[in-house]
Amino acid sequence: MAICRLDKAQIVDVSRDQGATKWGVFILSLPFVVQFLLAYYLFPNGLSSIFTEVLFWPILISLVSIFVTIFFLSFVAGKFFAAKKGYVGFFRVISYASIVYWLGSVVLLIDAFLLSGFVKIAALVNFISTIAILFIAFEVIVDLKKISVGKTFCLLAIGFVFKFLLSYSFSLAI
Repeated sequence: MAICRLDKAQIVDVSRDQGATKWGVFILSLPFVVQFLLAYYLFPNGLSSIFTEVLFWPILISLVSIFVTIFFLSFVAGKFFAAKKGYVGFFRVISYASIVYWLGSVVLLIDAFLLSGFVKIAALVNFISTIAILFIAFEVIVDLKKISVGKTFCLLAIGFVFKFLLSYSFSLAI
């Protein structure tokens, strides 16, 4: 949570900690795995067409597009904006910040066990979480990658468009 509060010392520590990579993958992947399992629970008929089209693929596409976008942003920052290299360090920090995606899992838990009708809200929460991740990425890029604010805005605009085009492309492929 310190990274979500933009604690600069914690951001630097996580970016340099090699052991943080596996925890980053765990933090980033877990909410999507939980959302998949909850979606499966909410639709007990299994892999029907509505389950795969409405729940399974969107969850998988979101996870894959986030992983790819994180590395894409780091690559573009280094290649075109003369940023400090360090794909894995950037991934570690952003994956730790992705704890905000856990809110979508909480919303689906509410839907599954307490009140129904929250599935669409979970999608909205995940979208808002993506915006929050981009805001955190902005701060991390300025501090960690040492890029100017103007270039960072440009980079994140590219990342935002890339993430949603990638998600859209994946959705067309299925």
